[in-house]
Amino acid sequence: MVLRPNLGKKPYTVYRDVGGGSYVHGVWTPSTKQTTTIKANIQPANATQTKVLPEGEREKEIIWISSNDYLYSSRKGTSPLEADQVMYNGVLWEVRYAIAYQNLGFHVEALAIKMDDQTKERTSGDVVGLV
Repeated sequence: MVLRPNLGKKPYTVYRDVGGGSYVHGVWTPSTKQTTTIKANIQPANATQTKVLPEGEREKEIIWISSNDYLYSSRKGTSPLEADQVMYNGVLWEVRYAIAYQNLGFHVEALAIKMDDQTKERTSGDVVGLV
């Protein structure tokens, strides 16, 4: 029996590059993204978790994802692939780091950065569930 912890996990939409992109006039043009749904727990990343990211990305808005499904960062080389994009709180977040674990059940932990072109409205008032 494979243990797959589900505590606090909800469905989220992921946009995934499935390959087939090409260079057009020297510029990489990625393929159309495939849409899939994952079950995950998403929280703001803390300072300890963000240390695995490059220096210039640690100050951006970052989320930590624990999922029962695989998530992928970008891949370079002869068959490059773009990173997965996760829809969370109405904006897209790009996966920058992902690793699979087999302790405490099979799961993947990932860090994702809010994409620069994404904006979300600020909310005011009490944070629901924490007061």
